[in-house]
Amino acid sequence: MAEAQAIWEAPVVKGWREAESIDVHGTMNDGIFRPDAIAITEFHGVTAPALVPLGENILGLAQPRPFGVEERVVIRKDGGQVVMDCKPGRSPAGLILRWPDFRLPTSYQGQWLLKGHNDGKIAVTPVKAGQDAPAVPAGYWKGEALSLAFTEHEDQALVLACPVEGASALLQSVTLAPAESSTSVLARGTWIWREEDWRPDPEDFAGAAAAAGFTELAVQVPAKADAAFARLIGALEQRGVELRLLDGDPSMATPDGLKRAVARISHLRSWKVRHGAPQGLMLELDIEPYGLSGFAADPERGWRGWAVAVQALAAAWGGPVAVDVPWWMQKSPAGAAAVRAASSAIREFVVMAYRTDPHLILDAAEPWFGHGKAVQVAVETGSVAPEVTQTYRRASRGTLRLNDSSVALFPAAQDVEPGEAVYALQAQTITDPARVSFHGVEDRAAEVERQLSPILRGWSNFRGFRLHGWQLKVAG
Repeated sequence: MAEAQAIWEAPVVKGWREAESIDVHGTMNDGIFRPDAIAITEFHGVTAPALVPLGENILGLAQPRPFGVEERVVIRKDGGQVVMDCKPGRSPAGLILRWPDFRLPTSYQGQWLLKGHNDGKIAVTPVKAGQDAPAVPAGYWKGEALSLAFTEHEDQALVLACPVEGASALLQSVTLAPAESSTSVLARGTWIWREEDWRPDPEDFAGAAAAAGFTELAVQVPAKADAAFARLIGALEQRGVELRLLDGDPSMATPDGLKRAVARISHLRSWKVRHGAPQGLMLELDIEPYGLSGFAADPERGWRGWAVAVQALAAAWGGPVAVDVPWWMQKSPAGAAAVRAASSAIREFVVMAYRTDPHLILDAAEPWFGHGKAVQVAVETGSVAPEVTQTYRRASRGTLRLNDSSVALFPAAQDVEPGEAVYALQAQTITDPARVSFHGVEDRAAEVERQLSPILRGWSNFRGFRLHGWQLKVAG
């Protein structure tokens, strides 16, 4: 009998067949699962708590507890509010609010906002969890509201201390919001990958971009930087739309691909000098090594190649570059190491935070602000296929078969062969495209952009938004 034909195959590294659980990632097209990557389930990467919701009342998410002499203070929850009753006395006592199930933002210029009612003068201080409040509090809550500067700690708590004369308080809300909202103009850009979009009429195209509200375009380097491209540069500059030169391909993370890319970028640098291109013209790199066929087998190698490529191409360009990065890159130890390795060659991150829930967009973008680089936050507006994750567990028969060098997915269950392992499908998760892309609801994307801009301004290095998949309408 002829051996069954695999419907998908990919390389793996030696030792993967010892894993108890394997995840196969892919997309669903017309009801057919199309795998594109695998991962050992237990080695997904760094799992971090969710970012605490910013700009919203988070009192209901807190874990309140009293401290001090128990007879002096009593606290109780009343719906989403907290009541604190303090008896007179000199022994330290009060309320501690913590958010241990969430992470607080890094590098954030924010403020705590407390609202409610009280009949005393309650001292309030943000402290690192486990530390005592200082003798001089950060502020006193008397009346309805109090605002305090957010002091960054990995695990911050709010300490509300009872006054000597006693007091009663009803805390109705606690919000972590940006400090003062900046009035600086934010960038709003998109990617232009197709040369045919602008080449027929560069002036008309530039006008359409400006009319759509874009202040910046990342345009893929054309096959020929000719007179039409020069017209595009001039037309964008005339309309106040900044141009970036865009280049990128997964092969740049390989030695052969990088060699070709360095030659191309070196030539582009010479062209920039000869043609008097705008001062400060930025190069943006969109290198996605996870698009390589062997990435899943050895992600460390792929991300090392990414870091080498960013450094080499920045050197060929003559200065630091902007890089497009997937939001989850830092959840991978190898991805995080690559970011650190290439840091000196990077001027800006364009974070592909492809989510539609505002909280998830913030959660995806927040870790990138801690590097001190400028950050743009990108959302998706194009059509995307449903994302699928199939989880397989080791079994005596199964449709996923591994040896020391490759994995194969079969339409029917296979028996275990010597030197191999098989896995049976245990579960399947399908991500709704509406959770990833604003396709078909672009007005909603604009609404989320307006909603998040004031919150994101709490990071001084937030530079603006980027929209992926936007279709520019060119007149005539």
